[in-house]
Amino acid sequence: MKPKFFSSLAVIIVLLVSPTGNATVITQTVTPLATLVTVPCAAVGAGEMVYLTGDVHAVFAVTYDANGGQHITTHINNVGVSGIGLITGNKYQATGGDSFVSNDGPGSEFTFVNNFGLTAPGPGNNLRFHELIHATLNANGELTADIVNITVDCG
Repeated sequence: MKPKFFSSLAVIIVLLVSPTGNATVITQTVTPLATLVTVPCAAVGAGEMVYLTGDVHAVFAVTYDANGGQHITTHINNVGVSGIGLITGNKYQATGGDSFVSNDGPGSEFTFVNNFGLTAPGPGNNLRFHELIHATLNANGELTADIVNITVDCG
């Protein structure tokens, strides 16, 4: 679901990255989404494909500090996304969103948090996906912290 979206995200961030003193550049985008996802718990555990459509809203902010550091903050929400189960016909509503924070230095660190959910009627048809990725690099570019935590469960 997200590879094409993350490519768009990368292009937008690159376009925003141009040192302009201490200014903050804020950009908002709405990206149409049309994709298939698997909900493994749906249909009494048999699982089903869900066709998701809608608009994903994103806000990007880039700030440069007096020392030449760059700070990027991104918030993405999936509130405008819903779908239909291809087996059950159940309506799914997307919830949650993503955040990305990057601080470059000397040294750098970034944190990405994804909380994505799909809610459908009936027991066991929901999906919760949580992803946390964090990395810190020192001024020499050496990795000093690396966290990856991914959980998926049925609600």
